[in-house]
Amino acid sequence: MPEWCISKRELLDEALGPDTVANFAISEMEAWLRYPKHNWISNKLLVAQSQNFRCAPCEIWPEERDPEREVAELYPVVVKPMVNLFGMGVGACKVENSHSYLPHEIRSGSFWSEWLSGEFLSIDVLVRKGEPVWWCVFRGHQTEPWSGAFLYWESLYSQRLPPHLKKWMRRHLSDWTGCANFETIGGLIIEAHLRIGDLNHFRSKRLFTLLHQACSADISLSDTAVKDLQSIGHRLTPRIFLVPVFVLESEYPLVRKLSRRRVQQLCQDPSIAMVLCDNPPDQVGNPDGHVRLYNLTTTDLECGFEARDRLLEAGFASE
Repeated sequence: MPEWCISKRELLDEALGPDTVANFAISEMEAWLRYPKHNWISNKLLVAQSQNFRCAPCEIWPEERDPEREVAELYPVVVKPMVNLFGMGVGACKVENSHSYLPHEIRSGSFWSEWLSGEFLSIDVLVRKGEPVWWCVFRGHQTEPWSGAFLYWESLYSQRLPPHLKKWMRRHLSDWTGCANFETIGGLIIEAHLRIGDLNHFRSKRLFTLLHQACSADISLSDTAVKDLQSIGHRLTPRIFLVPVFVLESEYPLVRKLSRRRVQQLCQDPSIAMVLCDNPPDQVGNPDGHVRLYNLTTTDLECGFEARDRLLEAGFASE
């Protein structure tokens, strides 16, 4: 049967041991408390400005920031909170045109930024004083039309880092050593986090031990721990898929809570390694209009989709 867990912290404590996990920030809240000097990285407006994006607080219309440009050229834009420690794209929305841009309907503390297109990546990086030492990349496949929710994620083997990301780290993280996660679209950074992203889904104690050793400020880039990580790290990250199970927020009250045993039965397939059960939506973040119930880790995408559909069918079935 697949492994069952309630949270990323529980998952890592069980698989790797609390002493190993204690060396890494797991959530955005932990990173904020651990690294106060670098809290600015949680501010998405500052990250956008550091790359010279067209952006501004929502109280300033795109037309006001760029009065010389045609209005049609300024849209679409993405609107999101400047700081969102819950993650999961809380409060993000796409605004197609000036007629849809209604600042009075947008929460204070939000900003808009130019709409980016291209490949969506989530990249976990071991950074040593601004230099990327090792990384792991996941590609996100979003729903159409865009909603902030994802159909699935896939790990990519031997993926190169976007050149822009390397330059950004050297400029803005020259005093940072540790694990970081970056979300990029078309090679440009939309979010930066001083925590791990999706590495937990590999459940590799050896990988996290090497990461911890290579994070030590007392060693050099030529140290054995760094070389070991660079030489065998990718062997510890086989190809996997992450398949989320979403329902519409309006449908969530209709979903029946399934027992742990029932979920394991529905996901009983050799390719499914793990089922993460999300906390209720009043305790965690979710994309606007959606609630994630589970997140499946699988080596077979089609089997993951089939398990997702079985979970949804059982969740909406009458008792």
